This record gives sequence, C-alpha cells and structure tokens, in this order.
Amino acid sequence: MSKPKRRAIVAPESLPKRVGVKHNEWQAASEQFTLDSVCVKLSTGTKAHTYSAPTGDNPIARRLRRYVLTLSRYELPDAAKYAKRWGVPTECVEAASRIVSNYIYTDAYADDPSTLTTHIDGLAMMLASAKPQSAVVYKAFSLMCTDAWHQLVAKLEGTPVYGVMLEVANDVDVRLDSYNGYRDIRTYLNHSYKRYRNYYAIREYRDLCYMLARFADEATHRGEPDPDKQGKTKPGDEYGRGRTPDITEAGDGWCEFILAKPELSITHSGRLGRRVIACDTGRTIRDINRMITDPDKRIFSRKTRALGGVVVVDASGSMNWADRDLERVMSACAGATVLMYSDGAGEGEPNAWIVARQGRRVRHLPEAPGGNGVDGPALLYASQYLRTRRSLPIIWVSDGGVTGKNDASSKQLHDEVGRICKRHNIVRVNDASTAVSMLKRLQGGMR
Repeated sequence: MSKPKRRAIVAPESLPKRVGVKHNEWQAASEQFTLDSVCVKLSTGTKAHTYSAPTGDNPIARRLRRYVLTLSRYELPDAAKYAKRWGVPTECVEAASRIVSNYIYTDAYADDPSTLTTHIDGLAMMLASAKPQSAVVYKAFSLMCTDAWHQLVAKLEGTPVYGVMLEVANDVDVRLDSYNGYRDIRTYLNHSYKRYRNYYAIREYRDLCYMLARFADEATHRGEPDPDKQGKTKPGDEYGRGRTPDITEAGDGWCEFILAKPELSITHSGRLGRRVIACDTGRTIRDINRMITDPDKRIFSRKTRALGGVVVVDASGSMNWADRDLERVMSACAGATVLMYSDGAGEGEPNAWIVARQGRRVRHLPEAPGGNGVDGPALLYASQYLRTRRSLPIIWVSDGGVTGKNDASSKQLHDEVGRICKRHNIVRVNDASTAVSMLKRLQGGMR
C-alpha cells in the first residue's frame, strides 16, 4: 500500500508571535498562485489571522509560501488605520508593505519572488494609458525590488509614466538603503519596546508611504491641468511669475529679492494643527498636579487651534531640501506657510517661492539654483508679510551660511541676519528633522 502524498502547507503560527498584534492564531483562506494574489490579513481583534497561499510541492508553491511567511512578519497590521492617520490611500500602505517584504525576502532567501509568479503585460497596458488609475500605479509600485519591476519599466519606455517609474525606484532605493530604512524596519518592527517600533520602523513606513503617494499623484496627473486652478493661472512658467515686494530694513549687500507664487495645487491630507491648553473648567481632569502647582487650579484641558508657523527654507546646494522634507513639514503642521529661497538662476529670475500655505502645497518643488543671495530679504519678507500675528513662530531652516551679491559672504551680512533674527524672534535650525520636531511641539504634541 502506497503512502499518502504529503501536503505541503504554510504555517505562520510556527513563527513567534508579533508584539504589535493581539494573538498568533492563523487559518487558511484560499489557495492563490500569483505573487499579487497571495496575501495575509492580520486581524486586529480576536478573529484568527488568515493567509492565502498554495499547498503544492513545487518551486512556485514553495516560493509563494516563503513570501507569505515574510508578509506575516513585516506587513503592517490594519493598513486602513495607518492610511487614515497618514492621509494616504490604503493601497499606498499595502504597496509599502510589499516593497519592504520584497527587500527582506530577496535578502533572506537569495531568490526573486516574482519569478514565474507575476504577469505584467496587462499591468503595463493599463499604465501606458493617458491617465492610469492610482490603484494600478500602486500595484506597479508593489513590484519594486523584483525582476518583474525591471521588466515592467522596460515595457513602459516612451510612455508618460516612464520617468516617474525610474525616479520612484531610485528614491525608494535611496530611502531604504542610504537612510537605513530597510534595516530599521527589519530590526524594530517586531521589537518588544513600543517606542522603538513607532520611532524607527513605523516612522520609516510612514515616510515611504509619503514618497509613494507623491509619485503616484505625479503619475496619475502627468500632463493634466489642475481642475481647481483652470482659468485662474497667471501667465508665466509652472512656478509662477516673479515680483519684487517692497521690503523694509533690507541692506544693499543682498541680491534683488524676486518672489514667485506657484500654484498650490495639492490639498494636504493632514489636519490643521490643534493643541491642548489647560483651563479651570471641563469634564475630564487632565493634570491633577495643577491643583497644587497652578494658582488658578487649571486641572482640565481643551483643544484649540494651534499656532501654526512660518518655515523659511535655505534651499542652497548645501541643504539638499527635497519634496520629502516639505511633506514632513506639512504632516507636522498642515497649516504651515513654507517659503524657500535660492539665488543664482540669472538676473530677473525668481529666487524665492511660497511652496505651501493654508493647507495647500505645490505638486513639486521648483528647481533651486543652488546659491543663497537673499537670506536677509527672505527672513524680512516672512516676518513682514507671511506672519499674520506676532505670536506666530518663524523657523529658519539653514546651516547658517549667508551670502549676498555674487554669492559672496561677509561679516556685515552675517551681523545683519543676526539682527533680523533677534528683532523678529526667528529661530534657526540646522535641518528639516529639527524643524519638524519644533513644529510638533508648537502644535501641543497632538500629532
């Protein structure tokens, strides 16, 4: 009598329980035989987690089962929750989980998960259309770090989205490799210390989602005018026409300050900042210690509109200000006004741009020439025109380097900038990360 044929199955329950989920109970949902169809669904309640994977004993089935095991460890639970929190589509969070899993799978098994498991012809056809759907774009993004991705990009050569595909792949590689994103997610996503999980792994996932959402928006709107702005655009280039505002107190050593106001075509999905303030009446006690320490005994609290802020960005070559930095600033305070400046493009060309205001931002940052030239006038303009009230903070993101005409620096220019900062209560920070942290504190820590 012949022995019964052994049935090969996947067993995620054999792996240690993930700290971020409530249990480690699994059950099979269905058999799937392509890379995009196999999946795991992590339950956020008492129901068992489910997985879809083949049970056959062949190379394709084994490859897909290993991939499902990878997903069970590194896919974000409750993608809809994080999508709502970060203001991105659920498909964006799912694509980010797939990209991370592709990296980890390739590193762990020295194998390509898309081999004989992915069909890209239909996907390439939909992406080559004049206006691809965002769900299709995110489905394509989920193939990054696989051979199928390179084949897909090759098929899209000559189409409107080809440049976007090349750029997003490069930026994701830089994000995950150069910024230790891949290492932080792999190391800390299942760490027992919650702060490590949130600060290192979840934050890297968030930044990756912001990047994917930006490129997906570019792919779906390439060559398409913004419907909200039709008939309202002033003549000029895509970054707006420059004008020279009347700025007082500016010295003679600076370049002429020429301001452009590009179209703020994207409404940021983040909420306008709100903060918590103490008060002496309310329903819920927030800080009982104030009964002793506060003369007014303000033990209750209420939410109020946050201060917002004005961010002045030195976009010279030494700062490397990029779209992802603007996204982080807007996420910390969606109501922030962001002014970036850089001189060197030529006489009469804009050297300052308002790239975010009142919850709206530019689709892409203008190309900065690389010099400084107008540090003082930019700070004065922010304090005289962009700050609506004295209490509104101004944050200057700069390395402290100051230049004027002919990109030359001098003690006189440095002293003048110092007087401007002191007179108008402008705080200088060295990088975007510090600016984001300061904006979050100004919002009362409610982000």
